[in-house]
Amino acid sequence: MSPSLKKTCSLVVFFISWFLMVFLLHNKLDLYLYPLFLSALAFQWYIYKFNFKYFIVMTVTGTLGWTLEGFEGVMGLLYISGQIWPPLWLLLLWAYFSSVTFLALGTILNRPWKSFLYGVYSLPGSYYLVSKLGIVEFGEPFVTALVVNGTIGGLVLMICHLMLYSYYKFS
Repeated sequence: MSPSLKKTCSLVVFFISWFLMVFLLHNKLDLYLYPLFLSALAFQWYIYKFNFKYFIVMTVTGTLGWTLEGFEGVMGLLYISGQIWPPLWLLLLWAYFSSVTFLALGTILNRPWKSFLYGVYSLPGSYYLVSKLGIVEFGEPFVTALVVNGTIGGLVLMICHLMLYSYYKFS
């Protein structure tokens, strides 16, 4: 499979998975999120032939993103599925998101500041869209919640970027 086809497949599978996630959450079918994300991660591993170092990067960034969003819930800035602490499926989503972001967009996000900006805009944008379905609730003040959420997204993707670029040379 050519590199451009791999990137295209990664993005298509990610967006299909993301829309399925929104559908499943909207219909209170959270349990189906685990096989969905595990299947999507397995697909990524299959087409990119991952190694153990990449697994470590995904685990660290997934755990970091999930934990920081947990602190957002504790601070009263973000509630996911009505919970203060984020559900475990969000850990898989963070690992999957960091995987797809750098495999499919590695040439675009070739600098840490670009990864930071991508996280600053993509994370609150995604949460804002699903907040309209009642899956996510932002705390008050709304602008503070968006800024904190964007900063977390930016920091996690920048850390992921720095870890990945220390292992691989995407350019």
